[in-house]
Amino acid sequence: MEANALLETNLRHLRLSTFKQNYAAFAEDASRNNLDHARCLLALAAVEITQRQQDRIACRIKAARFSALKEMADFEFSAIPRLDKAQVLFTFCSELNERVAMIVNTNLKFADWTRILGEEKLTAALLDRLTHHARILGLVGEPYRFRERMAKVVA
Repeated sequence: MEANALLETNLRHLRLSTFKQNYAAFAEDASRNNLDHARCLLALAAVEITQRQQDRIACRIKAARFSALKEMADFEFSAIPRLDKAQVLFTFCSELNERVAMIVNTNLKFADWTRILGEEKLTAALLDRLTHHARILGLVGEPYRFRERMAKVVA
């Protein structure tokens, strides 16, 4: 039996479908760029793990039978004018605190959050929860949307 066919049989038996789907391209890339076998295997394992995590999330979302998936930006807060958005955000983050991983993307400095949320104590408590055990990445430069918009204007 040919080595690739045997490998594919073994990968199917081990239920490493993403590994099976990508190994030939990764091996070719590793050979072309003189990368060692361990790096190639590490990359394949990382892709397999990422795909399994995505599949697990998709399965849980499907099992939850949500009628629709929404992000905070999708909610129409104006439909309930007396709703305290800062309190909703605080409650939401507090409920998820240390239970799930969260990614928060903003172009505001922490000092500016009080201006947006309105309440200093609530903002401090929210930032405390968000930054506890956090990895904060501060990016410098023009936002990509701004660059895209400028490119369209120039074109």
